[in-house]
Amino acid sequence: MNTSTIYELTSQAEILKAYPIMHQLRTHLDEKAYLDLVMEAKEKDRYRLFALSNQEEIVAVIGFNGPPKEVSLFKRVKG
Repeated sequence: MNTSTIYELTSQAEILKAYPIMHQLRTHLDEKAYLDLVMEAKEKDRYRLFALSNQEEIVAVIGFNGPPKEVSLFKRVKG
């Protein structure tokens, strides 16, 4: 049975497990440069990295910047 899961990569060990997939696109980065770049982006830009795994093997990754630190929520006011 195939089991696919999407989850956020938060620890350095999890982020490194995604390196082989990310390296297909970012061939100029070695593991250390990749990890340094991701960790810096997580700290400065609220970068988030997610993985799609199939039977516990990472088969795809996606990364994006999170929302700004201050988020304004707008609520519709009936008037």
